[in-house]
Amino acid sequence: MKYSQGIIELLDYPGYGVSSDGQVFCRRPFGGKGKHLDLWRPVKPLLCSNRRYLQVGINRKKILVHKLIAETFIGPRPKGCEIAHRNGNSHENAAQNLCYLTHRDNEAMKVQHGTSLRGEKNPFAVLSKRQVVEIKIALKNQIAGRILSQKYHVCEAVISQIKHNKRWGWLII
Repeated sequence: MKYSQGIIELLDYPGYGVSSDGQVFCRRPFGGKGKHLDLWRPVKPLLCSNRRYLQVGINRKKILVHKLIAETFIGPRPKGCEIAHRNGNSHENAAQNLCYLTHRDNEAMKVQHGTSLRGEKNPFAVLSKRQVVEIKIALKNQIAGRILSQKYHVCEAVISQIKHNKRWGWLII
């Protein structure tokens, strides 16, 4: 059901609605009991535990804002796709900023706008970019992976993955 304010009520969550600018609204009474109010009020989104996305609480469930907006204004998510933020700002949930992409395409878009968690940006990264460059040069000079793994305090499998571009493959020297 569409309203004059540009708010579309969510079919799965009666009393809640969204607008194309990425806001979530509610017309349920405070306390949740009684008939729905005539006026919509904005619902304040909160950060998820990973602090990357915004979420709202609806019927005691935490729901990602970008998921509500995309499903309402773009349509159902195709199988094998995920919701991508075109400008890289995961807090900007306007419908025009969202699209469905495959995981591979979404990761490529993250690289374009600099939000990809690859290399040293990855919180689990053990090696720095400089160290990986040194490892790649040493591997080209036929230095054994066992020796490199001891020098950089990683297992031989990590050195092998760097050698075969399964890790840090985007780093070309």
